[in-house]
Amino acid sequence: MNPDTILRDRYKIISLLGQGGFGETYLASDLGIPVNPKPKCVVKHLKTQN
Repeated sequence: MNPDTILRDRYKIISLLGQGGFGETYLASDLGIPVNPKPKCVVKHLKTQN
């Protein structure tokens, strides 16, 4: 996923934290919380099973 990608109209990807056997983990901003600066969170993008 590219930085600045927005998921579910709420989570804005900042950077890739790591990747492994189950998927990729990203640092993101939670746009759904009405404070500034936006709180950071972690998003896990799981790989699909073949």
